Amino acid sequence: MIARWNEEKPRQGKNGERWNFTYWHLVWTSDRTKSAQRLFFWNEKKSECGVVIFPPGKTIHYSRIRSLMEKLVADRELRTKYQRDIDFPLERHYPEYGAFPEERPVELQQGDAL
Repeated sequence: MIARWNEEKPRQGKNGERWNFTYWHLVWTSDRTKSAQRLFFWNEKKSECGVVIFPPGKTIHYSRIRSLMEKLVADRELRTKYQRDIDFPLERHYPEYGAFPEERPVELQQGDAL
């Protein structure tokens, strides 16, 4: 399995509030190549935060991830939809797929690279 963490450039809303994003992408191979994605977001005070989860089969192109970041900054209702408490540092608390209840456990086959 190969997991990547990308800290994205903070975005600023019309009200001046800064939003931070970290994009997580995992790729693994069992019977075929699979991938999963997460987009974490939080405001400067970390009083509003959440994560958008894209399980295997529901992943999207990175250009749509960037578009989603802009929508999350602009749309409070969208942020509320994905709002949840998250722990920092992200890399320590959510290193693998399956860290969230709605993520199905990863089934590794013998020979899969970790």
